[in-house]
Amino acid sequence: MRTALPLLALTVLTGSGCREPVAVAPAGAELVLAAPAAAVGAGPWLDGVVAGARLLLLDPARPDEPPVDLAGGLAAVGPPAIDSAGRRVVFPARATAEDRAALWECAVDGRGRRLLAEVPGEVLGATLLPDGRAAFAATVPDEAGPSRDLPASALFTVAADGGIERITFAGPARDPATLPDGRIVYAQWLPAAEGRPAPGSFVLFTVHPDGSGAAPLHGMHGEPGRARRPRPRPEGGLEHLLLPPGGPPETRLVDWGSPRAACSPARSAAPPRPTVLPAGWRVLDRVPAGPRPRPQGHLSSLRPGTAFGRLLAIDARRDGRGASVRLRTSDGVLGTVPLQADGSFFALVPVDRPLWLDLLDRTGAVLETGRSPFWLRPGENRICVGCHENPETAPPNRRPAAALLEPLDLSAAAAEVGR
Repeated sequence: MRTALPLLALTVLTGSGCREPVAVAPAGAELVLAAPAAAVGAGPWLDGVVAGARLLLLDPARPDEPPVDLAGGLAAVGPPAIDSAGRRVVFPARATAEDRAALWECAVDGRGRRLLAEVPGEVLGATLLPDGRAAFAATVPDEAGPSRDLPASALFTVAADGGIERITFAGPARDPATLPDGRIVYAQWLPAAEGRPAPGSFVLFTVHPDGSGAAPLHGMHGEPGRARRPRPRPEGGLEHLLLPPGGPPETRLVDWGSPRAACSPARSAAPPRPTVLPAGWRVLDRVPAGPRPRPQGHLSSLRPGTAFGRLLAIDARRDGRGASVRLRTSDGVLGTVPLQADGSFFALVPVDRPLWLDLLDRTGAVLETGRSPFWLRPGENRICVGCHENPETAPPNRRPAAALLEPLDLSAAAAEVGR
């Protein structure tokens, strides 16, 4: 039998004119995901669903109250997310052991639980956006991942009407969370390259809810190890889990007030283990559930149905070297764009697919092979400081020469090399 916590109550006017209570999590409450330790082992747990786990709403002001299990009756459940009003919860779950993990939602008191979204892959984690949509990470079965243990995955959004849209096209992408400025912060896999050991590592990225403007998080460059599970703190800052090579996991804090938004060890004490958990159970995740300031919204300038985006690079050279760039997809080369005297170029590129840029010399020989993919959304206008510039520095205060020219159209070549 479900026992309800003493939640705050608001009322809403339904379509029939009746007033119905809406539960709101009290200040200080938290959502706790817990499971038998034998089901997850002793190592760091990151995402996905766990068989037999419980998703509990706990109020520390009433420790003796029986908690609400939001996932009661479900075969497996994963990490929760709650909206800024403290009312709506989303989480990945399996209804039965044979089902794929899908996205579920319910009120904070467990009422109205329903299936929100299903995709061909497994839902791994989710977040709620200011406009009411949910963004979630899910595996993509028809794409190849870096390894058998790390399948391809991407971020998607789902609207109230059930419409699902993919918003990331490189990765794998995991662990979405919503920042106060409305962007989504998430962990994206980058292959081995300068400063990243083989076979690669997860780096924190941000992206707008429409999938535009994806970029490494300010301050994350050069951070050793794999960064996972970013979570904005209610009191400010961004907490995430760092998995150093060969070392134990560390909880790190991004300090927005420092000159480079540097990462430092999180110094807050670990919260006590909930007394309501049976012996031998392990806390996998805990999320503050009380109301908090609503994140900012995002006014999208994308043009759905447009087959291209505009890419302007201010300086694509490396140490002053380079005569052109070659744009390619996973299917082949789209074309070559000459660099202007200041190193800039301007091109129309295909959308919603991973792209790579290679730097060439005057003879067409490769000076540097692009290893980190990027993408543009339909109608997106993207300005890049430079392929090899420090993204934490301001660009030169000059107009790029390429901006005065018509962009070279490489979007039409996409049909020739296949999708």
